[in-house]
Amino acid sequence: QLRRAQELLAVMARSPSIAALARECCLGSGAFVRAFVAATGTSPYVWRSDLQIERAKELLGMPDRTIADIARASGFADEAELERAFIKATGMTPTNWRYRA
Repeated sequence: QLRRAQELLAVMARSPSIAALARECCLGSGAFVRAFVAATGTSPYVWRSDLQIERAKELLGMPDRTIADIARASGFADEAELERAFIKATGMTPTNWRYRA
């Protein structure tokens, strides 16, 4: 069940609802969140956000990719959403992270 939820979170362009994930795992919403947190140590949305940030970091190593392209490829709606999440996760903008010394 956890693997199925992680697969859905990883492949969907936008995060599915907790209710949708719970249905896929044949659990109620509360039971799903508790099981996910027990298994991973974090909530489904934090897990998804961490996955998106890691993907963005990988793509930032490719200088031919624009920040807007990286945002979309990482599952963010736009550059601004990527920038907000990236700053929260790393303390710096994607551009600064890309060109850090």
